[in-house]
Amino acid sequence: TPNAQEYGALYYGTLACRNEESLKTLEGLFPLCTERFYDVNIRPPFYSRALIRHLLSKATTLKISREEADVLCPCHTPEQYLNDVANEFANLKRILFTMDCDGSLLFDTATRTLTYAPKPKATPVSTVGAGDALSACYLYHTFKGSDIPTTLEACSALADHVITALGAVPALP
Repeated sequence: TPNAQEYGALYYGTLACRNEESLKTLEGLFPLCTERFYDVNIRPPFYSRALIRHLLSKATTLKISREEADVLCPCHTPEQYLNDVANEFANLKRILFTMDCDGSLLFDTATRTLTYAPKPKATPVSTVGAGDALSACYLYHTFKGSDIPTTLEACSALADHVITALGAVPALP
């Protein structure tokens, strides 16, 4: 039987739980992973507040966009939102918050520190895949042991590249 030491991370999103069997399978994976990266997806009709709250309760890292946060909890500044989520979900260690043309930030829930990533420089052609690229880059650098500023700079650069092309997977430079 596998244990948490055998798996590094589980990356999951709300869309992965569109049916009960998928949710049940995901539930079985949570105890096997020390890093549980939850990417909130708000795509009607495939989400509910109850499902999002349940999935949040299992995560160690949350990735959420400003638009998704506004749907869940309107009228908050990013700082208010991050603090509220961290207060309610003690299991979270980090929150990666994306803000489109305003860049992104990482919130450390233990120290309550915000680290801002560089703002995108490219003119967007399509934003499809930018959040996924940012998330993958974040996990790569986290497991590589990169410091937070280096991680966020790399994440921002990759997301900035992805928005310059149509489609979610442009050729890398």
